[in-house]
Amino acid sequence: MKRKITSVWVQSALPEQVIAFGWFDSPFGPAVLFGGAPPLLAVGFAAEHPPENVALSLRRQLARHFPKARFVRDEGTLRVVAEALLANGPDARLPLFPLGTAFQRRVWQALSQLRGGETISYRALAQRLGREEATRAVASAVGANPLAYAIPCHRVIGADGALCGYRWGLQVKRAMLLTEGADLSAAKHC
Repeated sequence: MKRKITSVWVQSALPEQVIAFGWFDSPFGPAVLFGGAPPLLAVGFAAEHPPENVALSLRRQLARHFPKARFVRDEGTLRVVAEALLANGPDARLPLFPLGTAFQRRVWQALSQLRGGETISYRALAQRLGREEATRAVASAVGANPLAYAIPCHRVIGADGALCGYRWGLQVKRAMLLTEGADLSAAKHC
């Protein structure tokens, strides 16, 4: 059975354009979340990258959509959302505001329909979207996902089963998949 998340994606965000961010411990290393308590705007992990680079990367991505936003460190505002996400993963029913093009949002919607532990190749994801010729565009959309773990881009693997490219590091991707019960016994790195 496919999981529908459309009711969770919100249509507008941050009328005052104040974006809270905070750092939280996670099973995948330090996690940074950005949002307005709801909605959640971005999630990143710093297990394999310097924390300041992770936060700056997401902050720049958000600033393109909210050029007048003020970023305020406030773990208290995001604590409930962070706890729900980090305890329940992509199955957490959280208000998400995925910032991207219409095509990227279609790709992310398709990712959100995968069950925990289920993986899919970039080509199979493109086929599922009826865009087999757009495998590279699908891969680019997967990589642009600002809501790591909340929208499960970590579930995309190479056509040969290899764990390929993950913005936050392959060890983080592997840990997420193992947490969800994925069988990685034959998986290799690209």
